[in-house]
Amino acid sequence: SRKATGTAGKMSEETQALYHRFYFSLILHSLLRGGASQGVWSVADRFQCLRGFLQNIVNSSAAFASCLVHFTEELPELWSLHLLLPAVAKRLSFTASAELLPLMEIPGIKQGRARQLLAAGFHTPQDIANTDPSTICEKLEHMYQKQARKLVQAAKAHLADQAEALLEEAEELMALAPPTVD
Repeated sequence: SRKATGTAGKMSEETQALYHRFYFSLILHSLLRGGASQGVWSVADRFQCLRGFLQNIVNSSAAFASCLVHFTEELPELWSLHLLLPAVAKRLSFTASAELLPLMEIPGIKQGRARQLLAAGFHTPQDIANTDPSTICEKLEHMYQKQARKLVQAAKAHLADQAEALLEEAEELMALAPPTVD
């Protein structure tokens, strides 16, 4: 009956926007659930879209997720979302698989180098910080001694920053805890 009235092919803007959001979520899901290991190229080919368009979706989603993280920090009743969203925001901003994320937190480490480090047996910043630069040079192709020293220094600085942040958080929690009476 809709076909007879000429409205069969028309869709409301609201319904069309709903389909677009669903399509974008499928693209992001594919990228985060394994497409990142194959690369943006394969996901773009799979969904028949341009890589620039795909990168735009990822950047917009990462920015929105980051805003949500900051929003949930301000509202204590959203504590459960605050525990979940930082990991998602980080995955979106790096568009990398979960095992690469700890290595990519080190300043100067991009996805390609993180893959090399992971393949060489380095899984965490602690692994790199506790390794001699010459060992890293032996295990990685195209890694010079100077680069390896900088990498080890960056990993140690990153770990020091993390430790300092944890100490500050512990001090804040201790200040909130009521004194115990023995």
